[in-house]
Amino acid sequence: MGSKNIASYDTANPNDAKTDCQDPILRLHRNESRTTLNPQFFAALDAKEWQRYPDASALAASLAVKLNVDPARMVITAGGDEGIDRAIRRALRGTRRKVLTHAPAFDMFPVYTQNAGGEFVGINWLDGDFPTDEFLRQIDADTALVILVSPNNPTGRVIPREAWGIILNRTGKLQIPVLADLAYTEYAAASPAEQLLKDPQVTIVRTFSKAWGLAGLRVGYLIAPNQQTADELRAMGGPFPVSGVSLGLAQLALETQSELMRQHVLLTQRLRDGLSELLLAVGAQPLPSEGNFVLARWNNALQVADTLRAKNIWVRTFAPPHPLADHWVRITCPETWDQLKRLQQALGLHSTSLGNAFAPTKELSTSDESPVELQPTICDPKSSAAASRTARVERTTKETTIELSVALDGQGLVDISTGLGFFDHMMTALGHHARFNLQLNCRGDLHVDDHHTIEDCGLALGTALDRALGDRRGIRRFGYAYAPLDEAVARCVIDLSGRAFSFVDLHLVRETIGSVATENLTHFFQSLAQNLRCALHLEIISGQNDHHRAEAAFKATALALRQAVKQIHREIPSTKGILS
Repeated sequence: MGSKNIASYDTANPNDAKTDCQDPILRLHRNESRTTLNPQFFAALDAKEWQRYPDASALAASLAVKLNVDPARMVITAGGDEGIDRAIRRALRGTRRKVLTHAPAFDMFPVYTQNAGGEFVGINWLDGDFPTDEFLRQIDADTALVILVSPNNPTGRVIPREAWGIILNRTGKLQIPVLADLAYTEYAAASPAEQLLKDPQVTIVRTFSKAWGLAGLRVGYLIAPNQQTADELRAMGGPFPVSGVSLGLAQLALETQSELMRQHVLLTQRLRDGLSELLLAVGAQPLPSEGNFVLARWNNALQVADTLRAKNIWVRTFAPPHPLADHWVRITCPETWDQLKRLQQALGLHSTSLGNAFAPTKELSTSDESPVELQPTICDPKSSAAASRTARVERTTKETTIELSVALDGQGLVDISTGLGFFDHMMTALGHHARFNLQLNCRGDLHVDDHHTIEDCGLALGTALDRALGDRRGIRRFGYAYAPLDEAVARCVIDLSGRAFSFVDLHLVRETIGSVATENLTHFFQSLAQNLRCALHLEIISGQNDHHRAEAAFKATALALRQAVKQIHREIPSTKGILS
């Protein structure tokens, strides 16, 4: 393992930049996720970020508060991998030469080790229990550093809590430093970070490249066990390893995007489950994963990769002498249900209804079990039953192109992209607090202004909710809610009567919030009521901050909708016997 193993379909492709812009390719070969930051965030940065040498202290301080550690322990690095390189070089300054980890793991571990004159030792851990006993046998007086990765890349496996304890007990007695790579820890069911932050031998490496979706910024960080170690790790890097722009955007993400990051993680976990079931259905052998990817064994792995590549879906394979060569494929979790459905169809599976569970063909599976549910069924909009209470809308005009799906009985999982950062924030609050699973992608004529985008999103959401409700049998019909946000309070009253009426008074003073004209927020609610065919009364009762007032309005609407759509009986909730 003396040099980096380049995968057959890895990142070294000169056309990547072009395909990223044109986006015809589903790139499931790189462990990236879509950023939560809107390009408009660049406008929020002080121009001095471009003009001065960067200062990472503000980001380090914010991370320290979030992690409840001394800021002196924080070391900001150019991505997590540069932090790994520093930790390995620091460990190999003395006479000890061995860097010990499990394998397969990150390809750069042996590269960094050998560049620093060390000896790399990888203990086999592909499947099954973590090899704790073998680690204990290998940890000796020549061990300079132990690296533990959880969840591990490329397998997605996690190290059990008891294994951490046993190994740290051994390394502590021999005063051997440990590097804990937690790059994917947000995707795991539980994180060992709290335990590891207290250990005097452990340095933790984290990154903004994975769950935060900011791989292009190249911002990572080390959490050293003490200030002395942190100072030594800082000395192993250049004077300004991360640009001021990257630091500013990472800081902005930390301050404003934490909830969106959390929702992205929840959605990825569900998509990961669906991906694993999909792989099982086509005869692959996926390993249990707690990363944002799944590693699966195929007898014809290269053929599978070639077939998918011909359909513009790229997955990661491994070239000799990599231990996963020939039979293994790593697939990054799709970012949306539509992407998972596209992969499903490319693998030869067909769903019985749009966006629903896949039903394996008889050639692929002879199981009599019910198909695995990937996400709620998308019903025929004209169906009166609408048992799944979900709908999908595709709306294309000369001004906007919108794809929207909604599940009324969801978990508040939201994926919003409209090109308007503040509006994305409001729609995220609406879906989350209504407990809808809501996916919205809008490409609008923002070069004109924001009016058409916001109006058409309101119309599309109203249409989708109307379709998902079907004949509205059994719903509560009425909903009302108050929602505060600091000094602001909003009240919303809704009647899903089948007749459209709206009274909206938001008392907004500013002309714009972010890049959104405040008058268009009123228009959004009017458009929503129009196509949802409901009576909507929404007003701000008090407040001074327009951001707070607007957000309180969206949250009050969400809570009122959550009440009104709830099914509580089997009758049409009207003395007329029909809602229209």
